[in-house]
Amino acid sequence: MLYIVRHCERDLEKPYFDSPLLPEGVHNAQNKVKNKLLNFNIDKIYCSPFIRCLQTIQPYTEHTNIPVTVDYNLMEWISEKIVKEDGAELRSLTDSELKMYNVNCVLRKHDYNSRFPENAVDVKTRIKEFLSHIESDRNILICTHECNVKEILTQTTGFNYGYHEMGEVYIADKSKEIVHPFVILLPYIWYLVY
Repeated sequence: MLYIVRHCERDLEKPYFDSPLLPEGVHNAQNKVKNKLLNFNIDKIYCSPFIRCLQTIQPYTEHTNIPVTVDYNLMEWISEKIVKEDGAELRSLTDSELKMYNVNCVLRKHDYNSRFPENAVDVKTRIKEFLSHIESDRNILICTHECNVKEILTQTTGFNYGYHEMGEVYIADKSKEIVHPFVILLPYIWYLVY
């Protein structure tokens, strides 16, 4: 089962690597997101390297002591605004950040600074690569960005769903079936956890 979280609230004008959560986002990570995730039996956690994603799952990982695998395939859509306006560009996490966010592994740190701007095909390709490497028999938490939440749900369900709220938990459940409004039986269902 896949549990997918879009990072909590951040300044919408600052999509940079180091952009932290707003106070509202910190509150929601500590309360809403952590409390929802405690209802599930998470085996493994994958996360974008962007600070706002690591901050979103930090209260949960501190509570459960489940280590985090950072995967650069889960990073934000790399536009010129993110790379050019952010003085740090895309960088590696520091040793203190790895410790603070309980990161035990970093995967696929490519030289994305030389590949911007990305297009939709680039995002689809890296999400496909990510999904091909995860264990399908485990309960996996993924914390990432809107473009990736949408792409993960599209690739796992076959349907393109709209906007996904910050700080919400979505489930891609292979064990359930639902009748689509057009009477198409779906092998997967995703739904918002209330």
